[in-house]
Parts: sequence; structure tokens; C-alpha cells
Amino acid sequence: MTAQTVILIIEDEEFLRSSLADYLEDHGYTVLTSPTAEDGLKQLEEQGVELCIVDMRLPDMNGNEYILQAHSRNSSLKFIIFTGSVEYSLPESLQDIGLSSSDVLFKPLTDMSLMLDKIREATNNS
Repeated sequence: MTAQTVILIIEDEEFLRSSLADYLEDHGYTVLTSPTAEDGLKQLEEQGVELCIVDMRLPDMNGNEYILQAHSRNSSLKFIIFTGSVEYSLPESLQDIGLSSSDVLFKPLTDMSLMLDKIREATNNS
């Protein structure tokens, strides 16, 4: 089941991006990675991405804008926000497309099973 799920990680910090990708691949997911939002938007068309894990602070646009643009290209995409900004609050524009505060995970994530649970919850609802 999970082997067919394609996840795109948009994270500008290389260590976090590669560590998370390795972890998810070890759990049977197909993982694409991108250091920028623009590159992440290009990758959406490539391999049938089902879920995006999105950092909020990216070099070319913020994660909120990425999510809105990605959603406009594919409204069935699921999102998990993965941010180190403890004061992050989900904007109304993202709530309007179906995200909730439960879709936000904060770095550092000391229990990676929380990420797996969020991925399973998001992909089983699709």
C-alpha cells in the first residue's frame, strides 16, 4: 500500500531533506525532494505526487504560497507543514483549502512516528 504513495519533501536544509527522505524510504514510500518551492512545483507533474511535506521558510517563496500554488494545480494533493517556526499559525487561505492545525508539525520532531501517522492519515483519506 505505502509503496505506491509518492511524497515530495520541500525543504531547503539539505541534512533535514535527505534524513527525512531516507526515513520515509525505509518505510516503503517513494520520495522526491526539492530544495526550493519552484523546483517542487515542477516536480508535481513528474511522478504522481500524492502528498507534500513543506517547510515554511524557503529561499524562493514561503511554504504557504507553495501550498496554494500546488493546490491550484492539483486539488487532490495532501500537505503536511513541517516548520521550525514555533509562532507559525495556519492562515485562513490554507484553512479554506482543507488544512487544519493538525497538519502542522514542528521541528525538531523528536518522535518520527508522528510524521508517519500524519502521512498514513492523509493518504488513507484520499
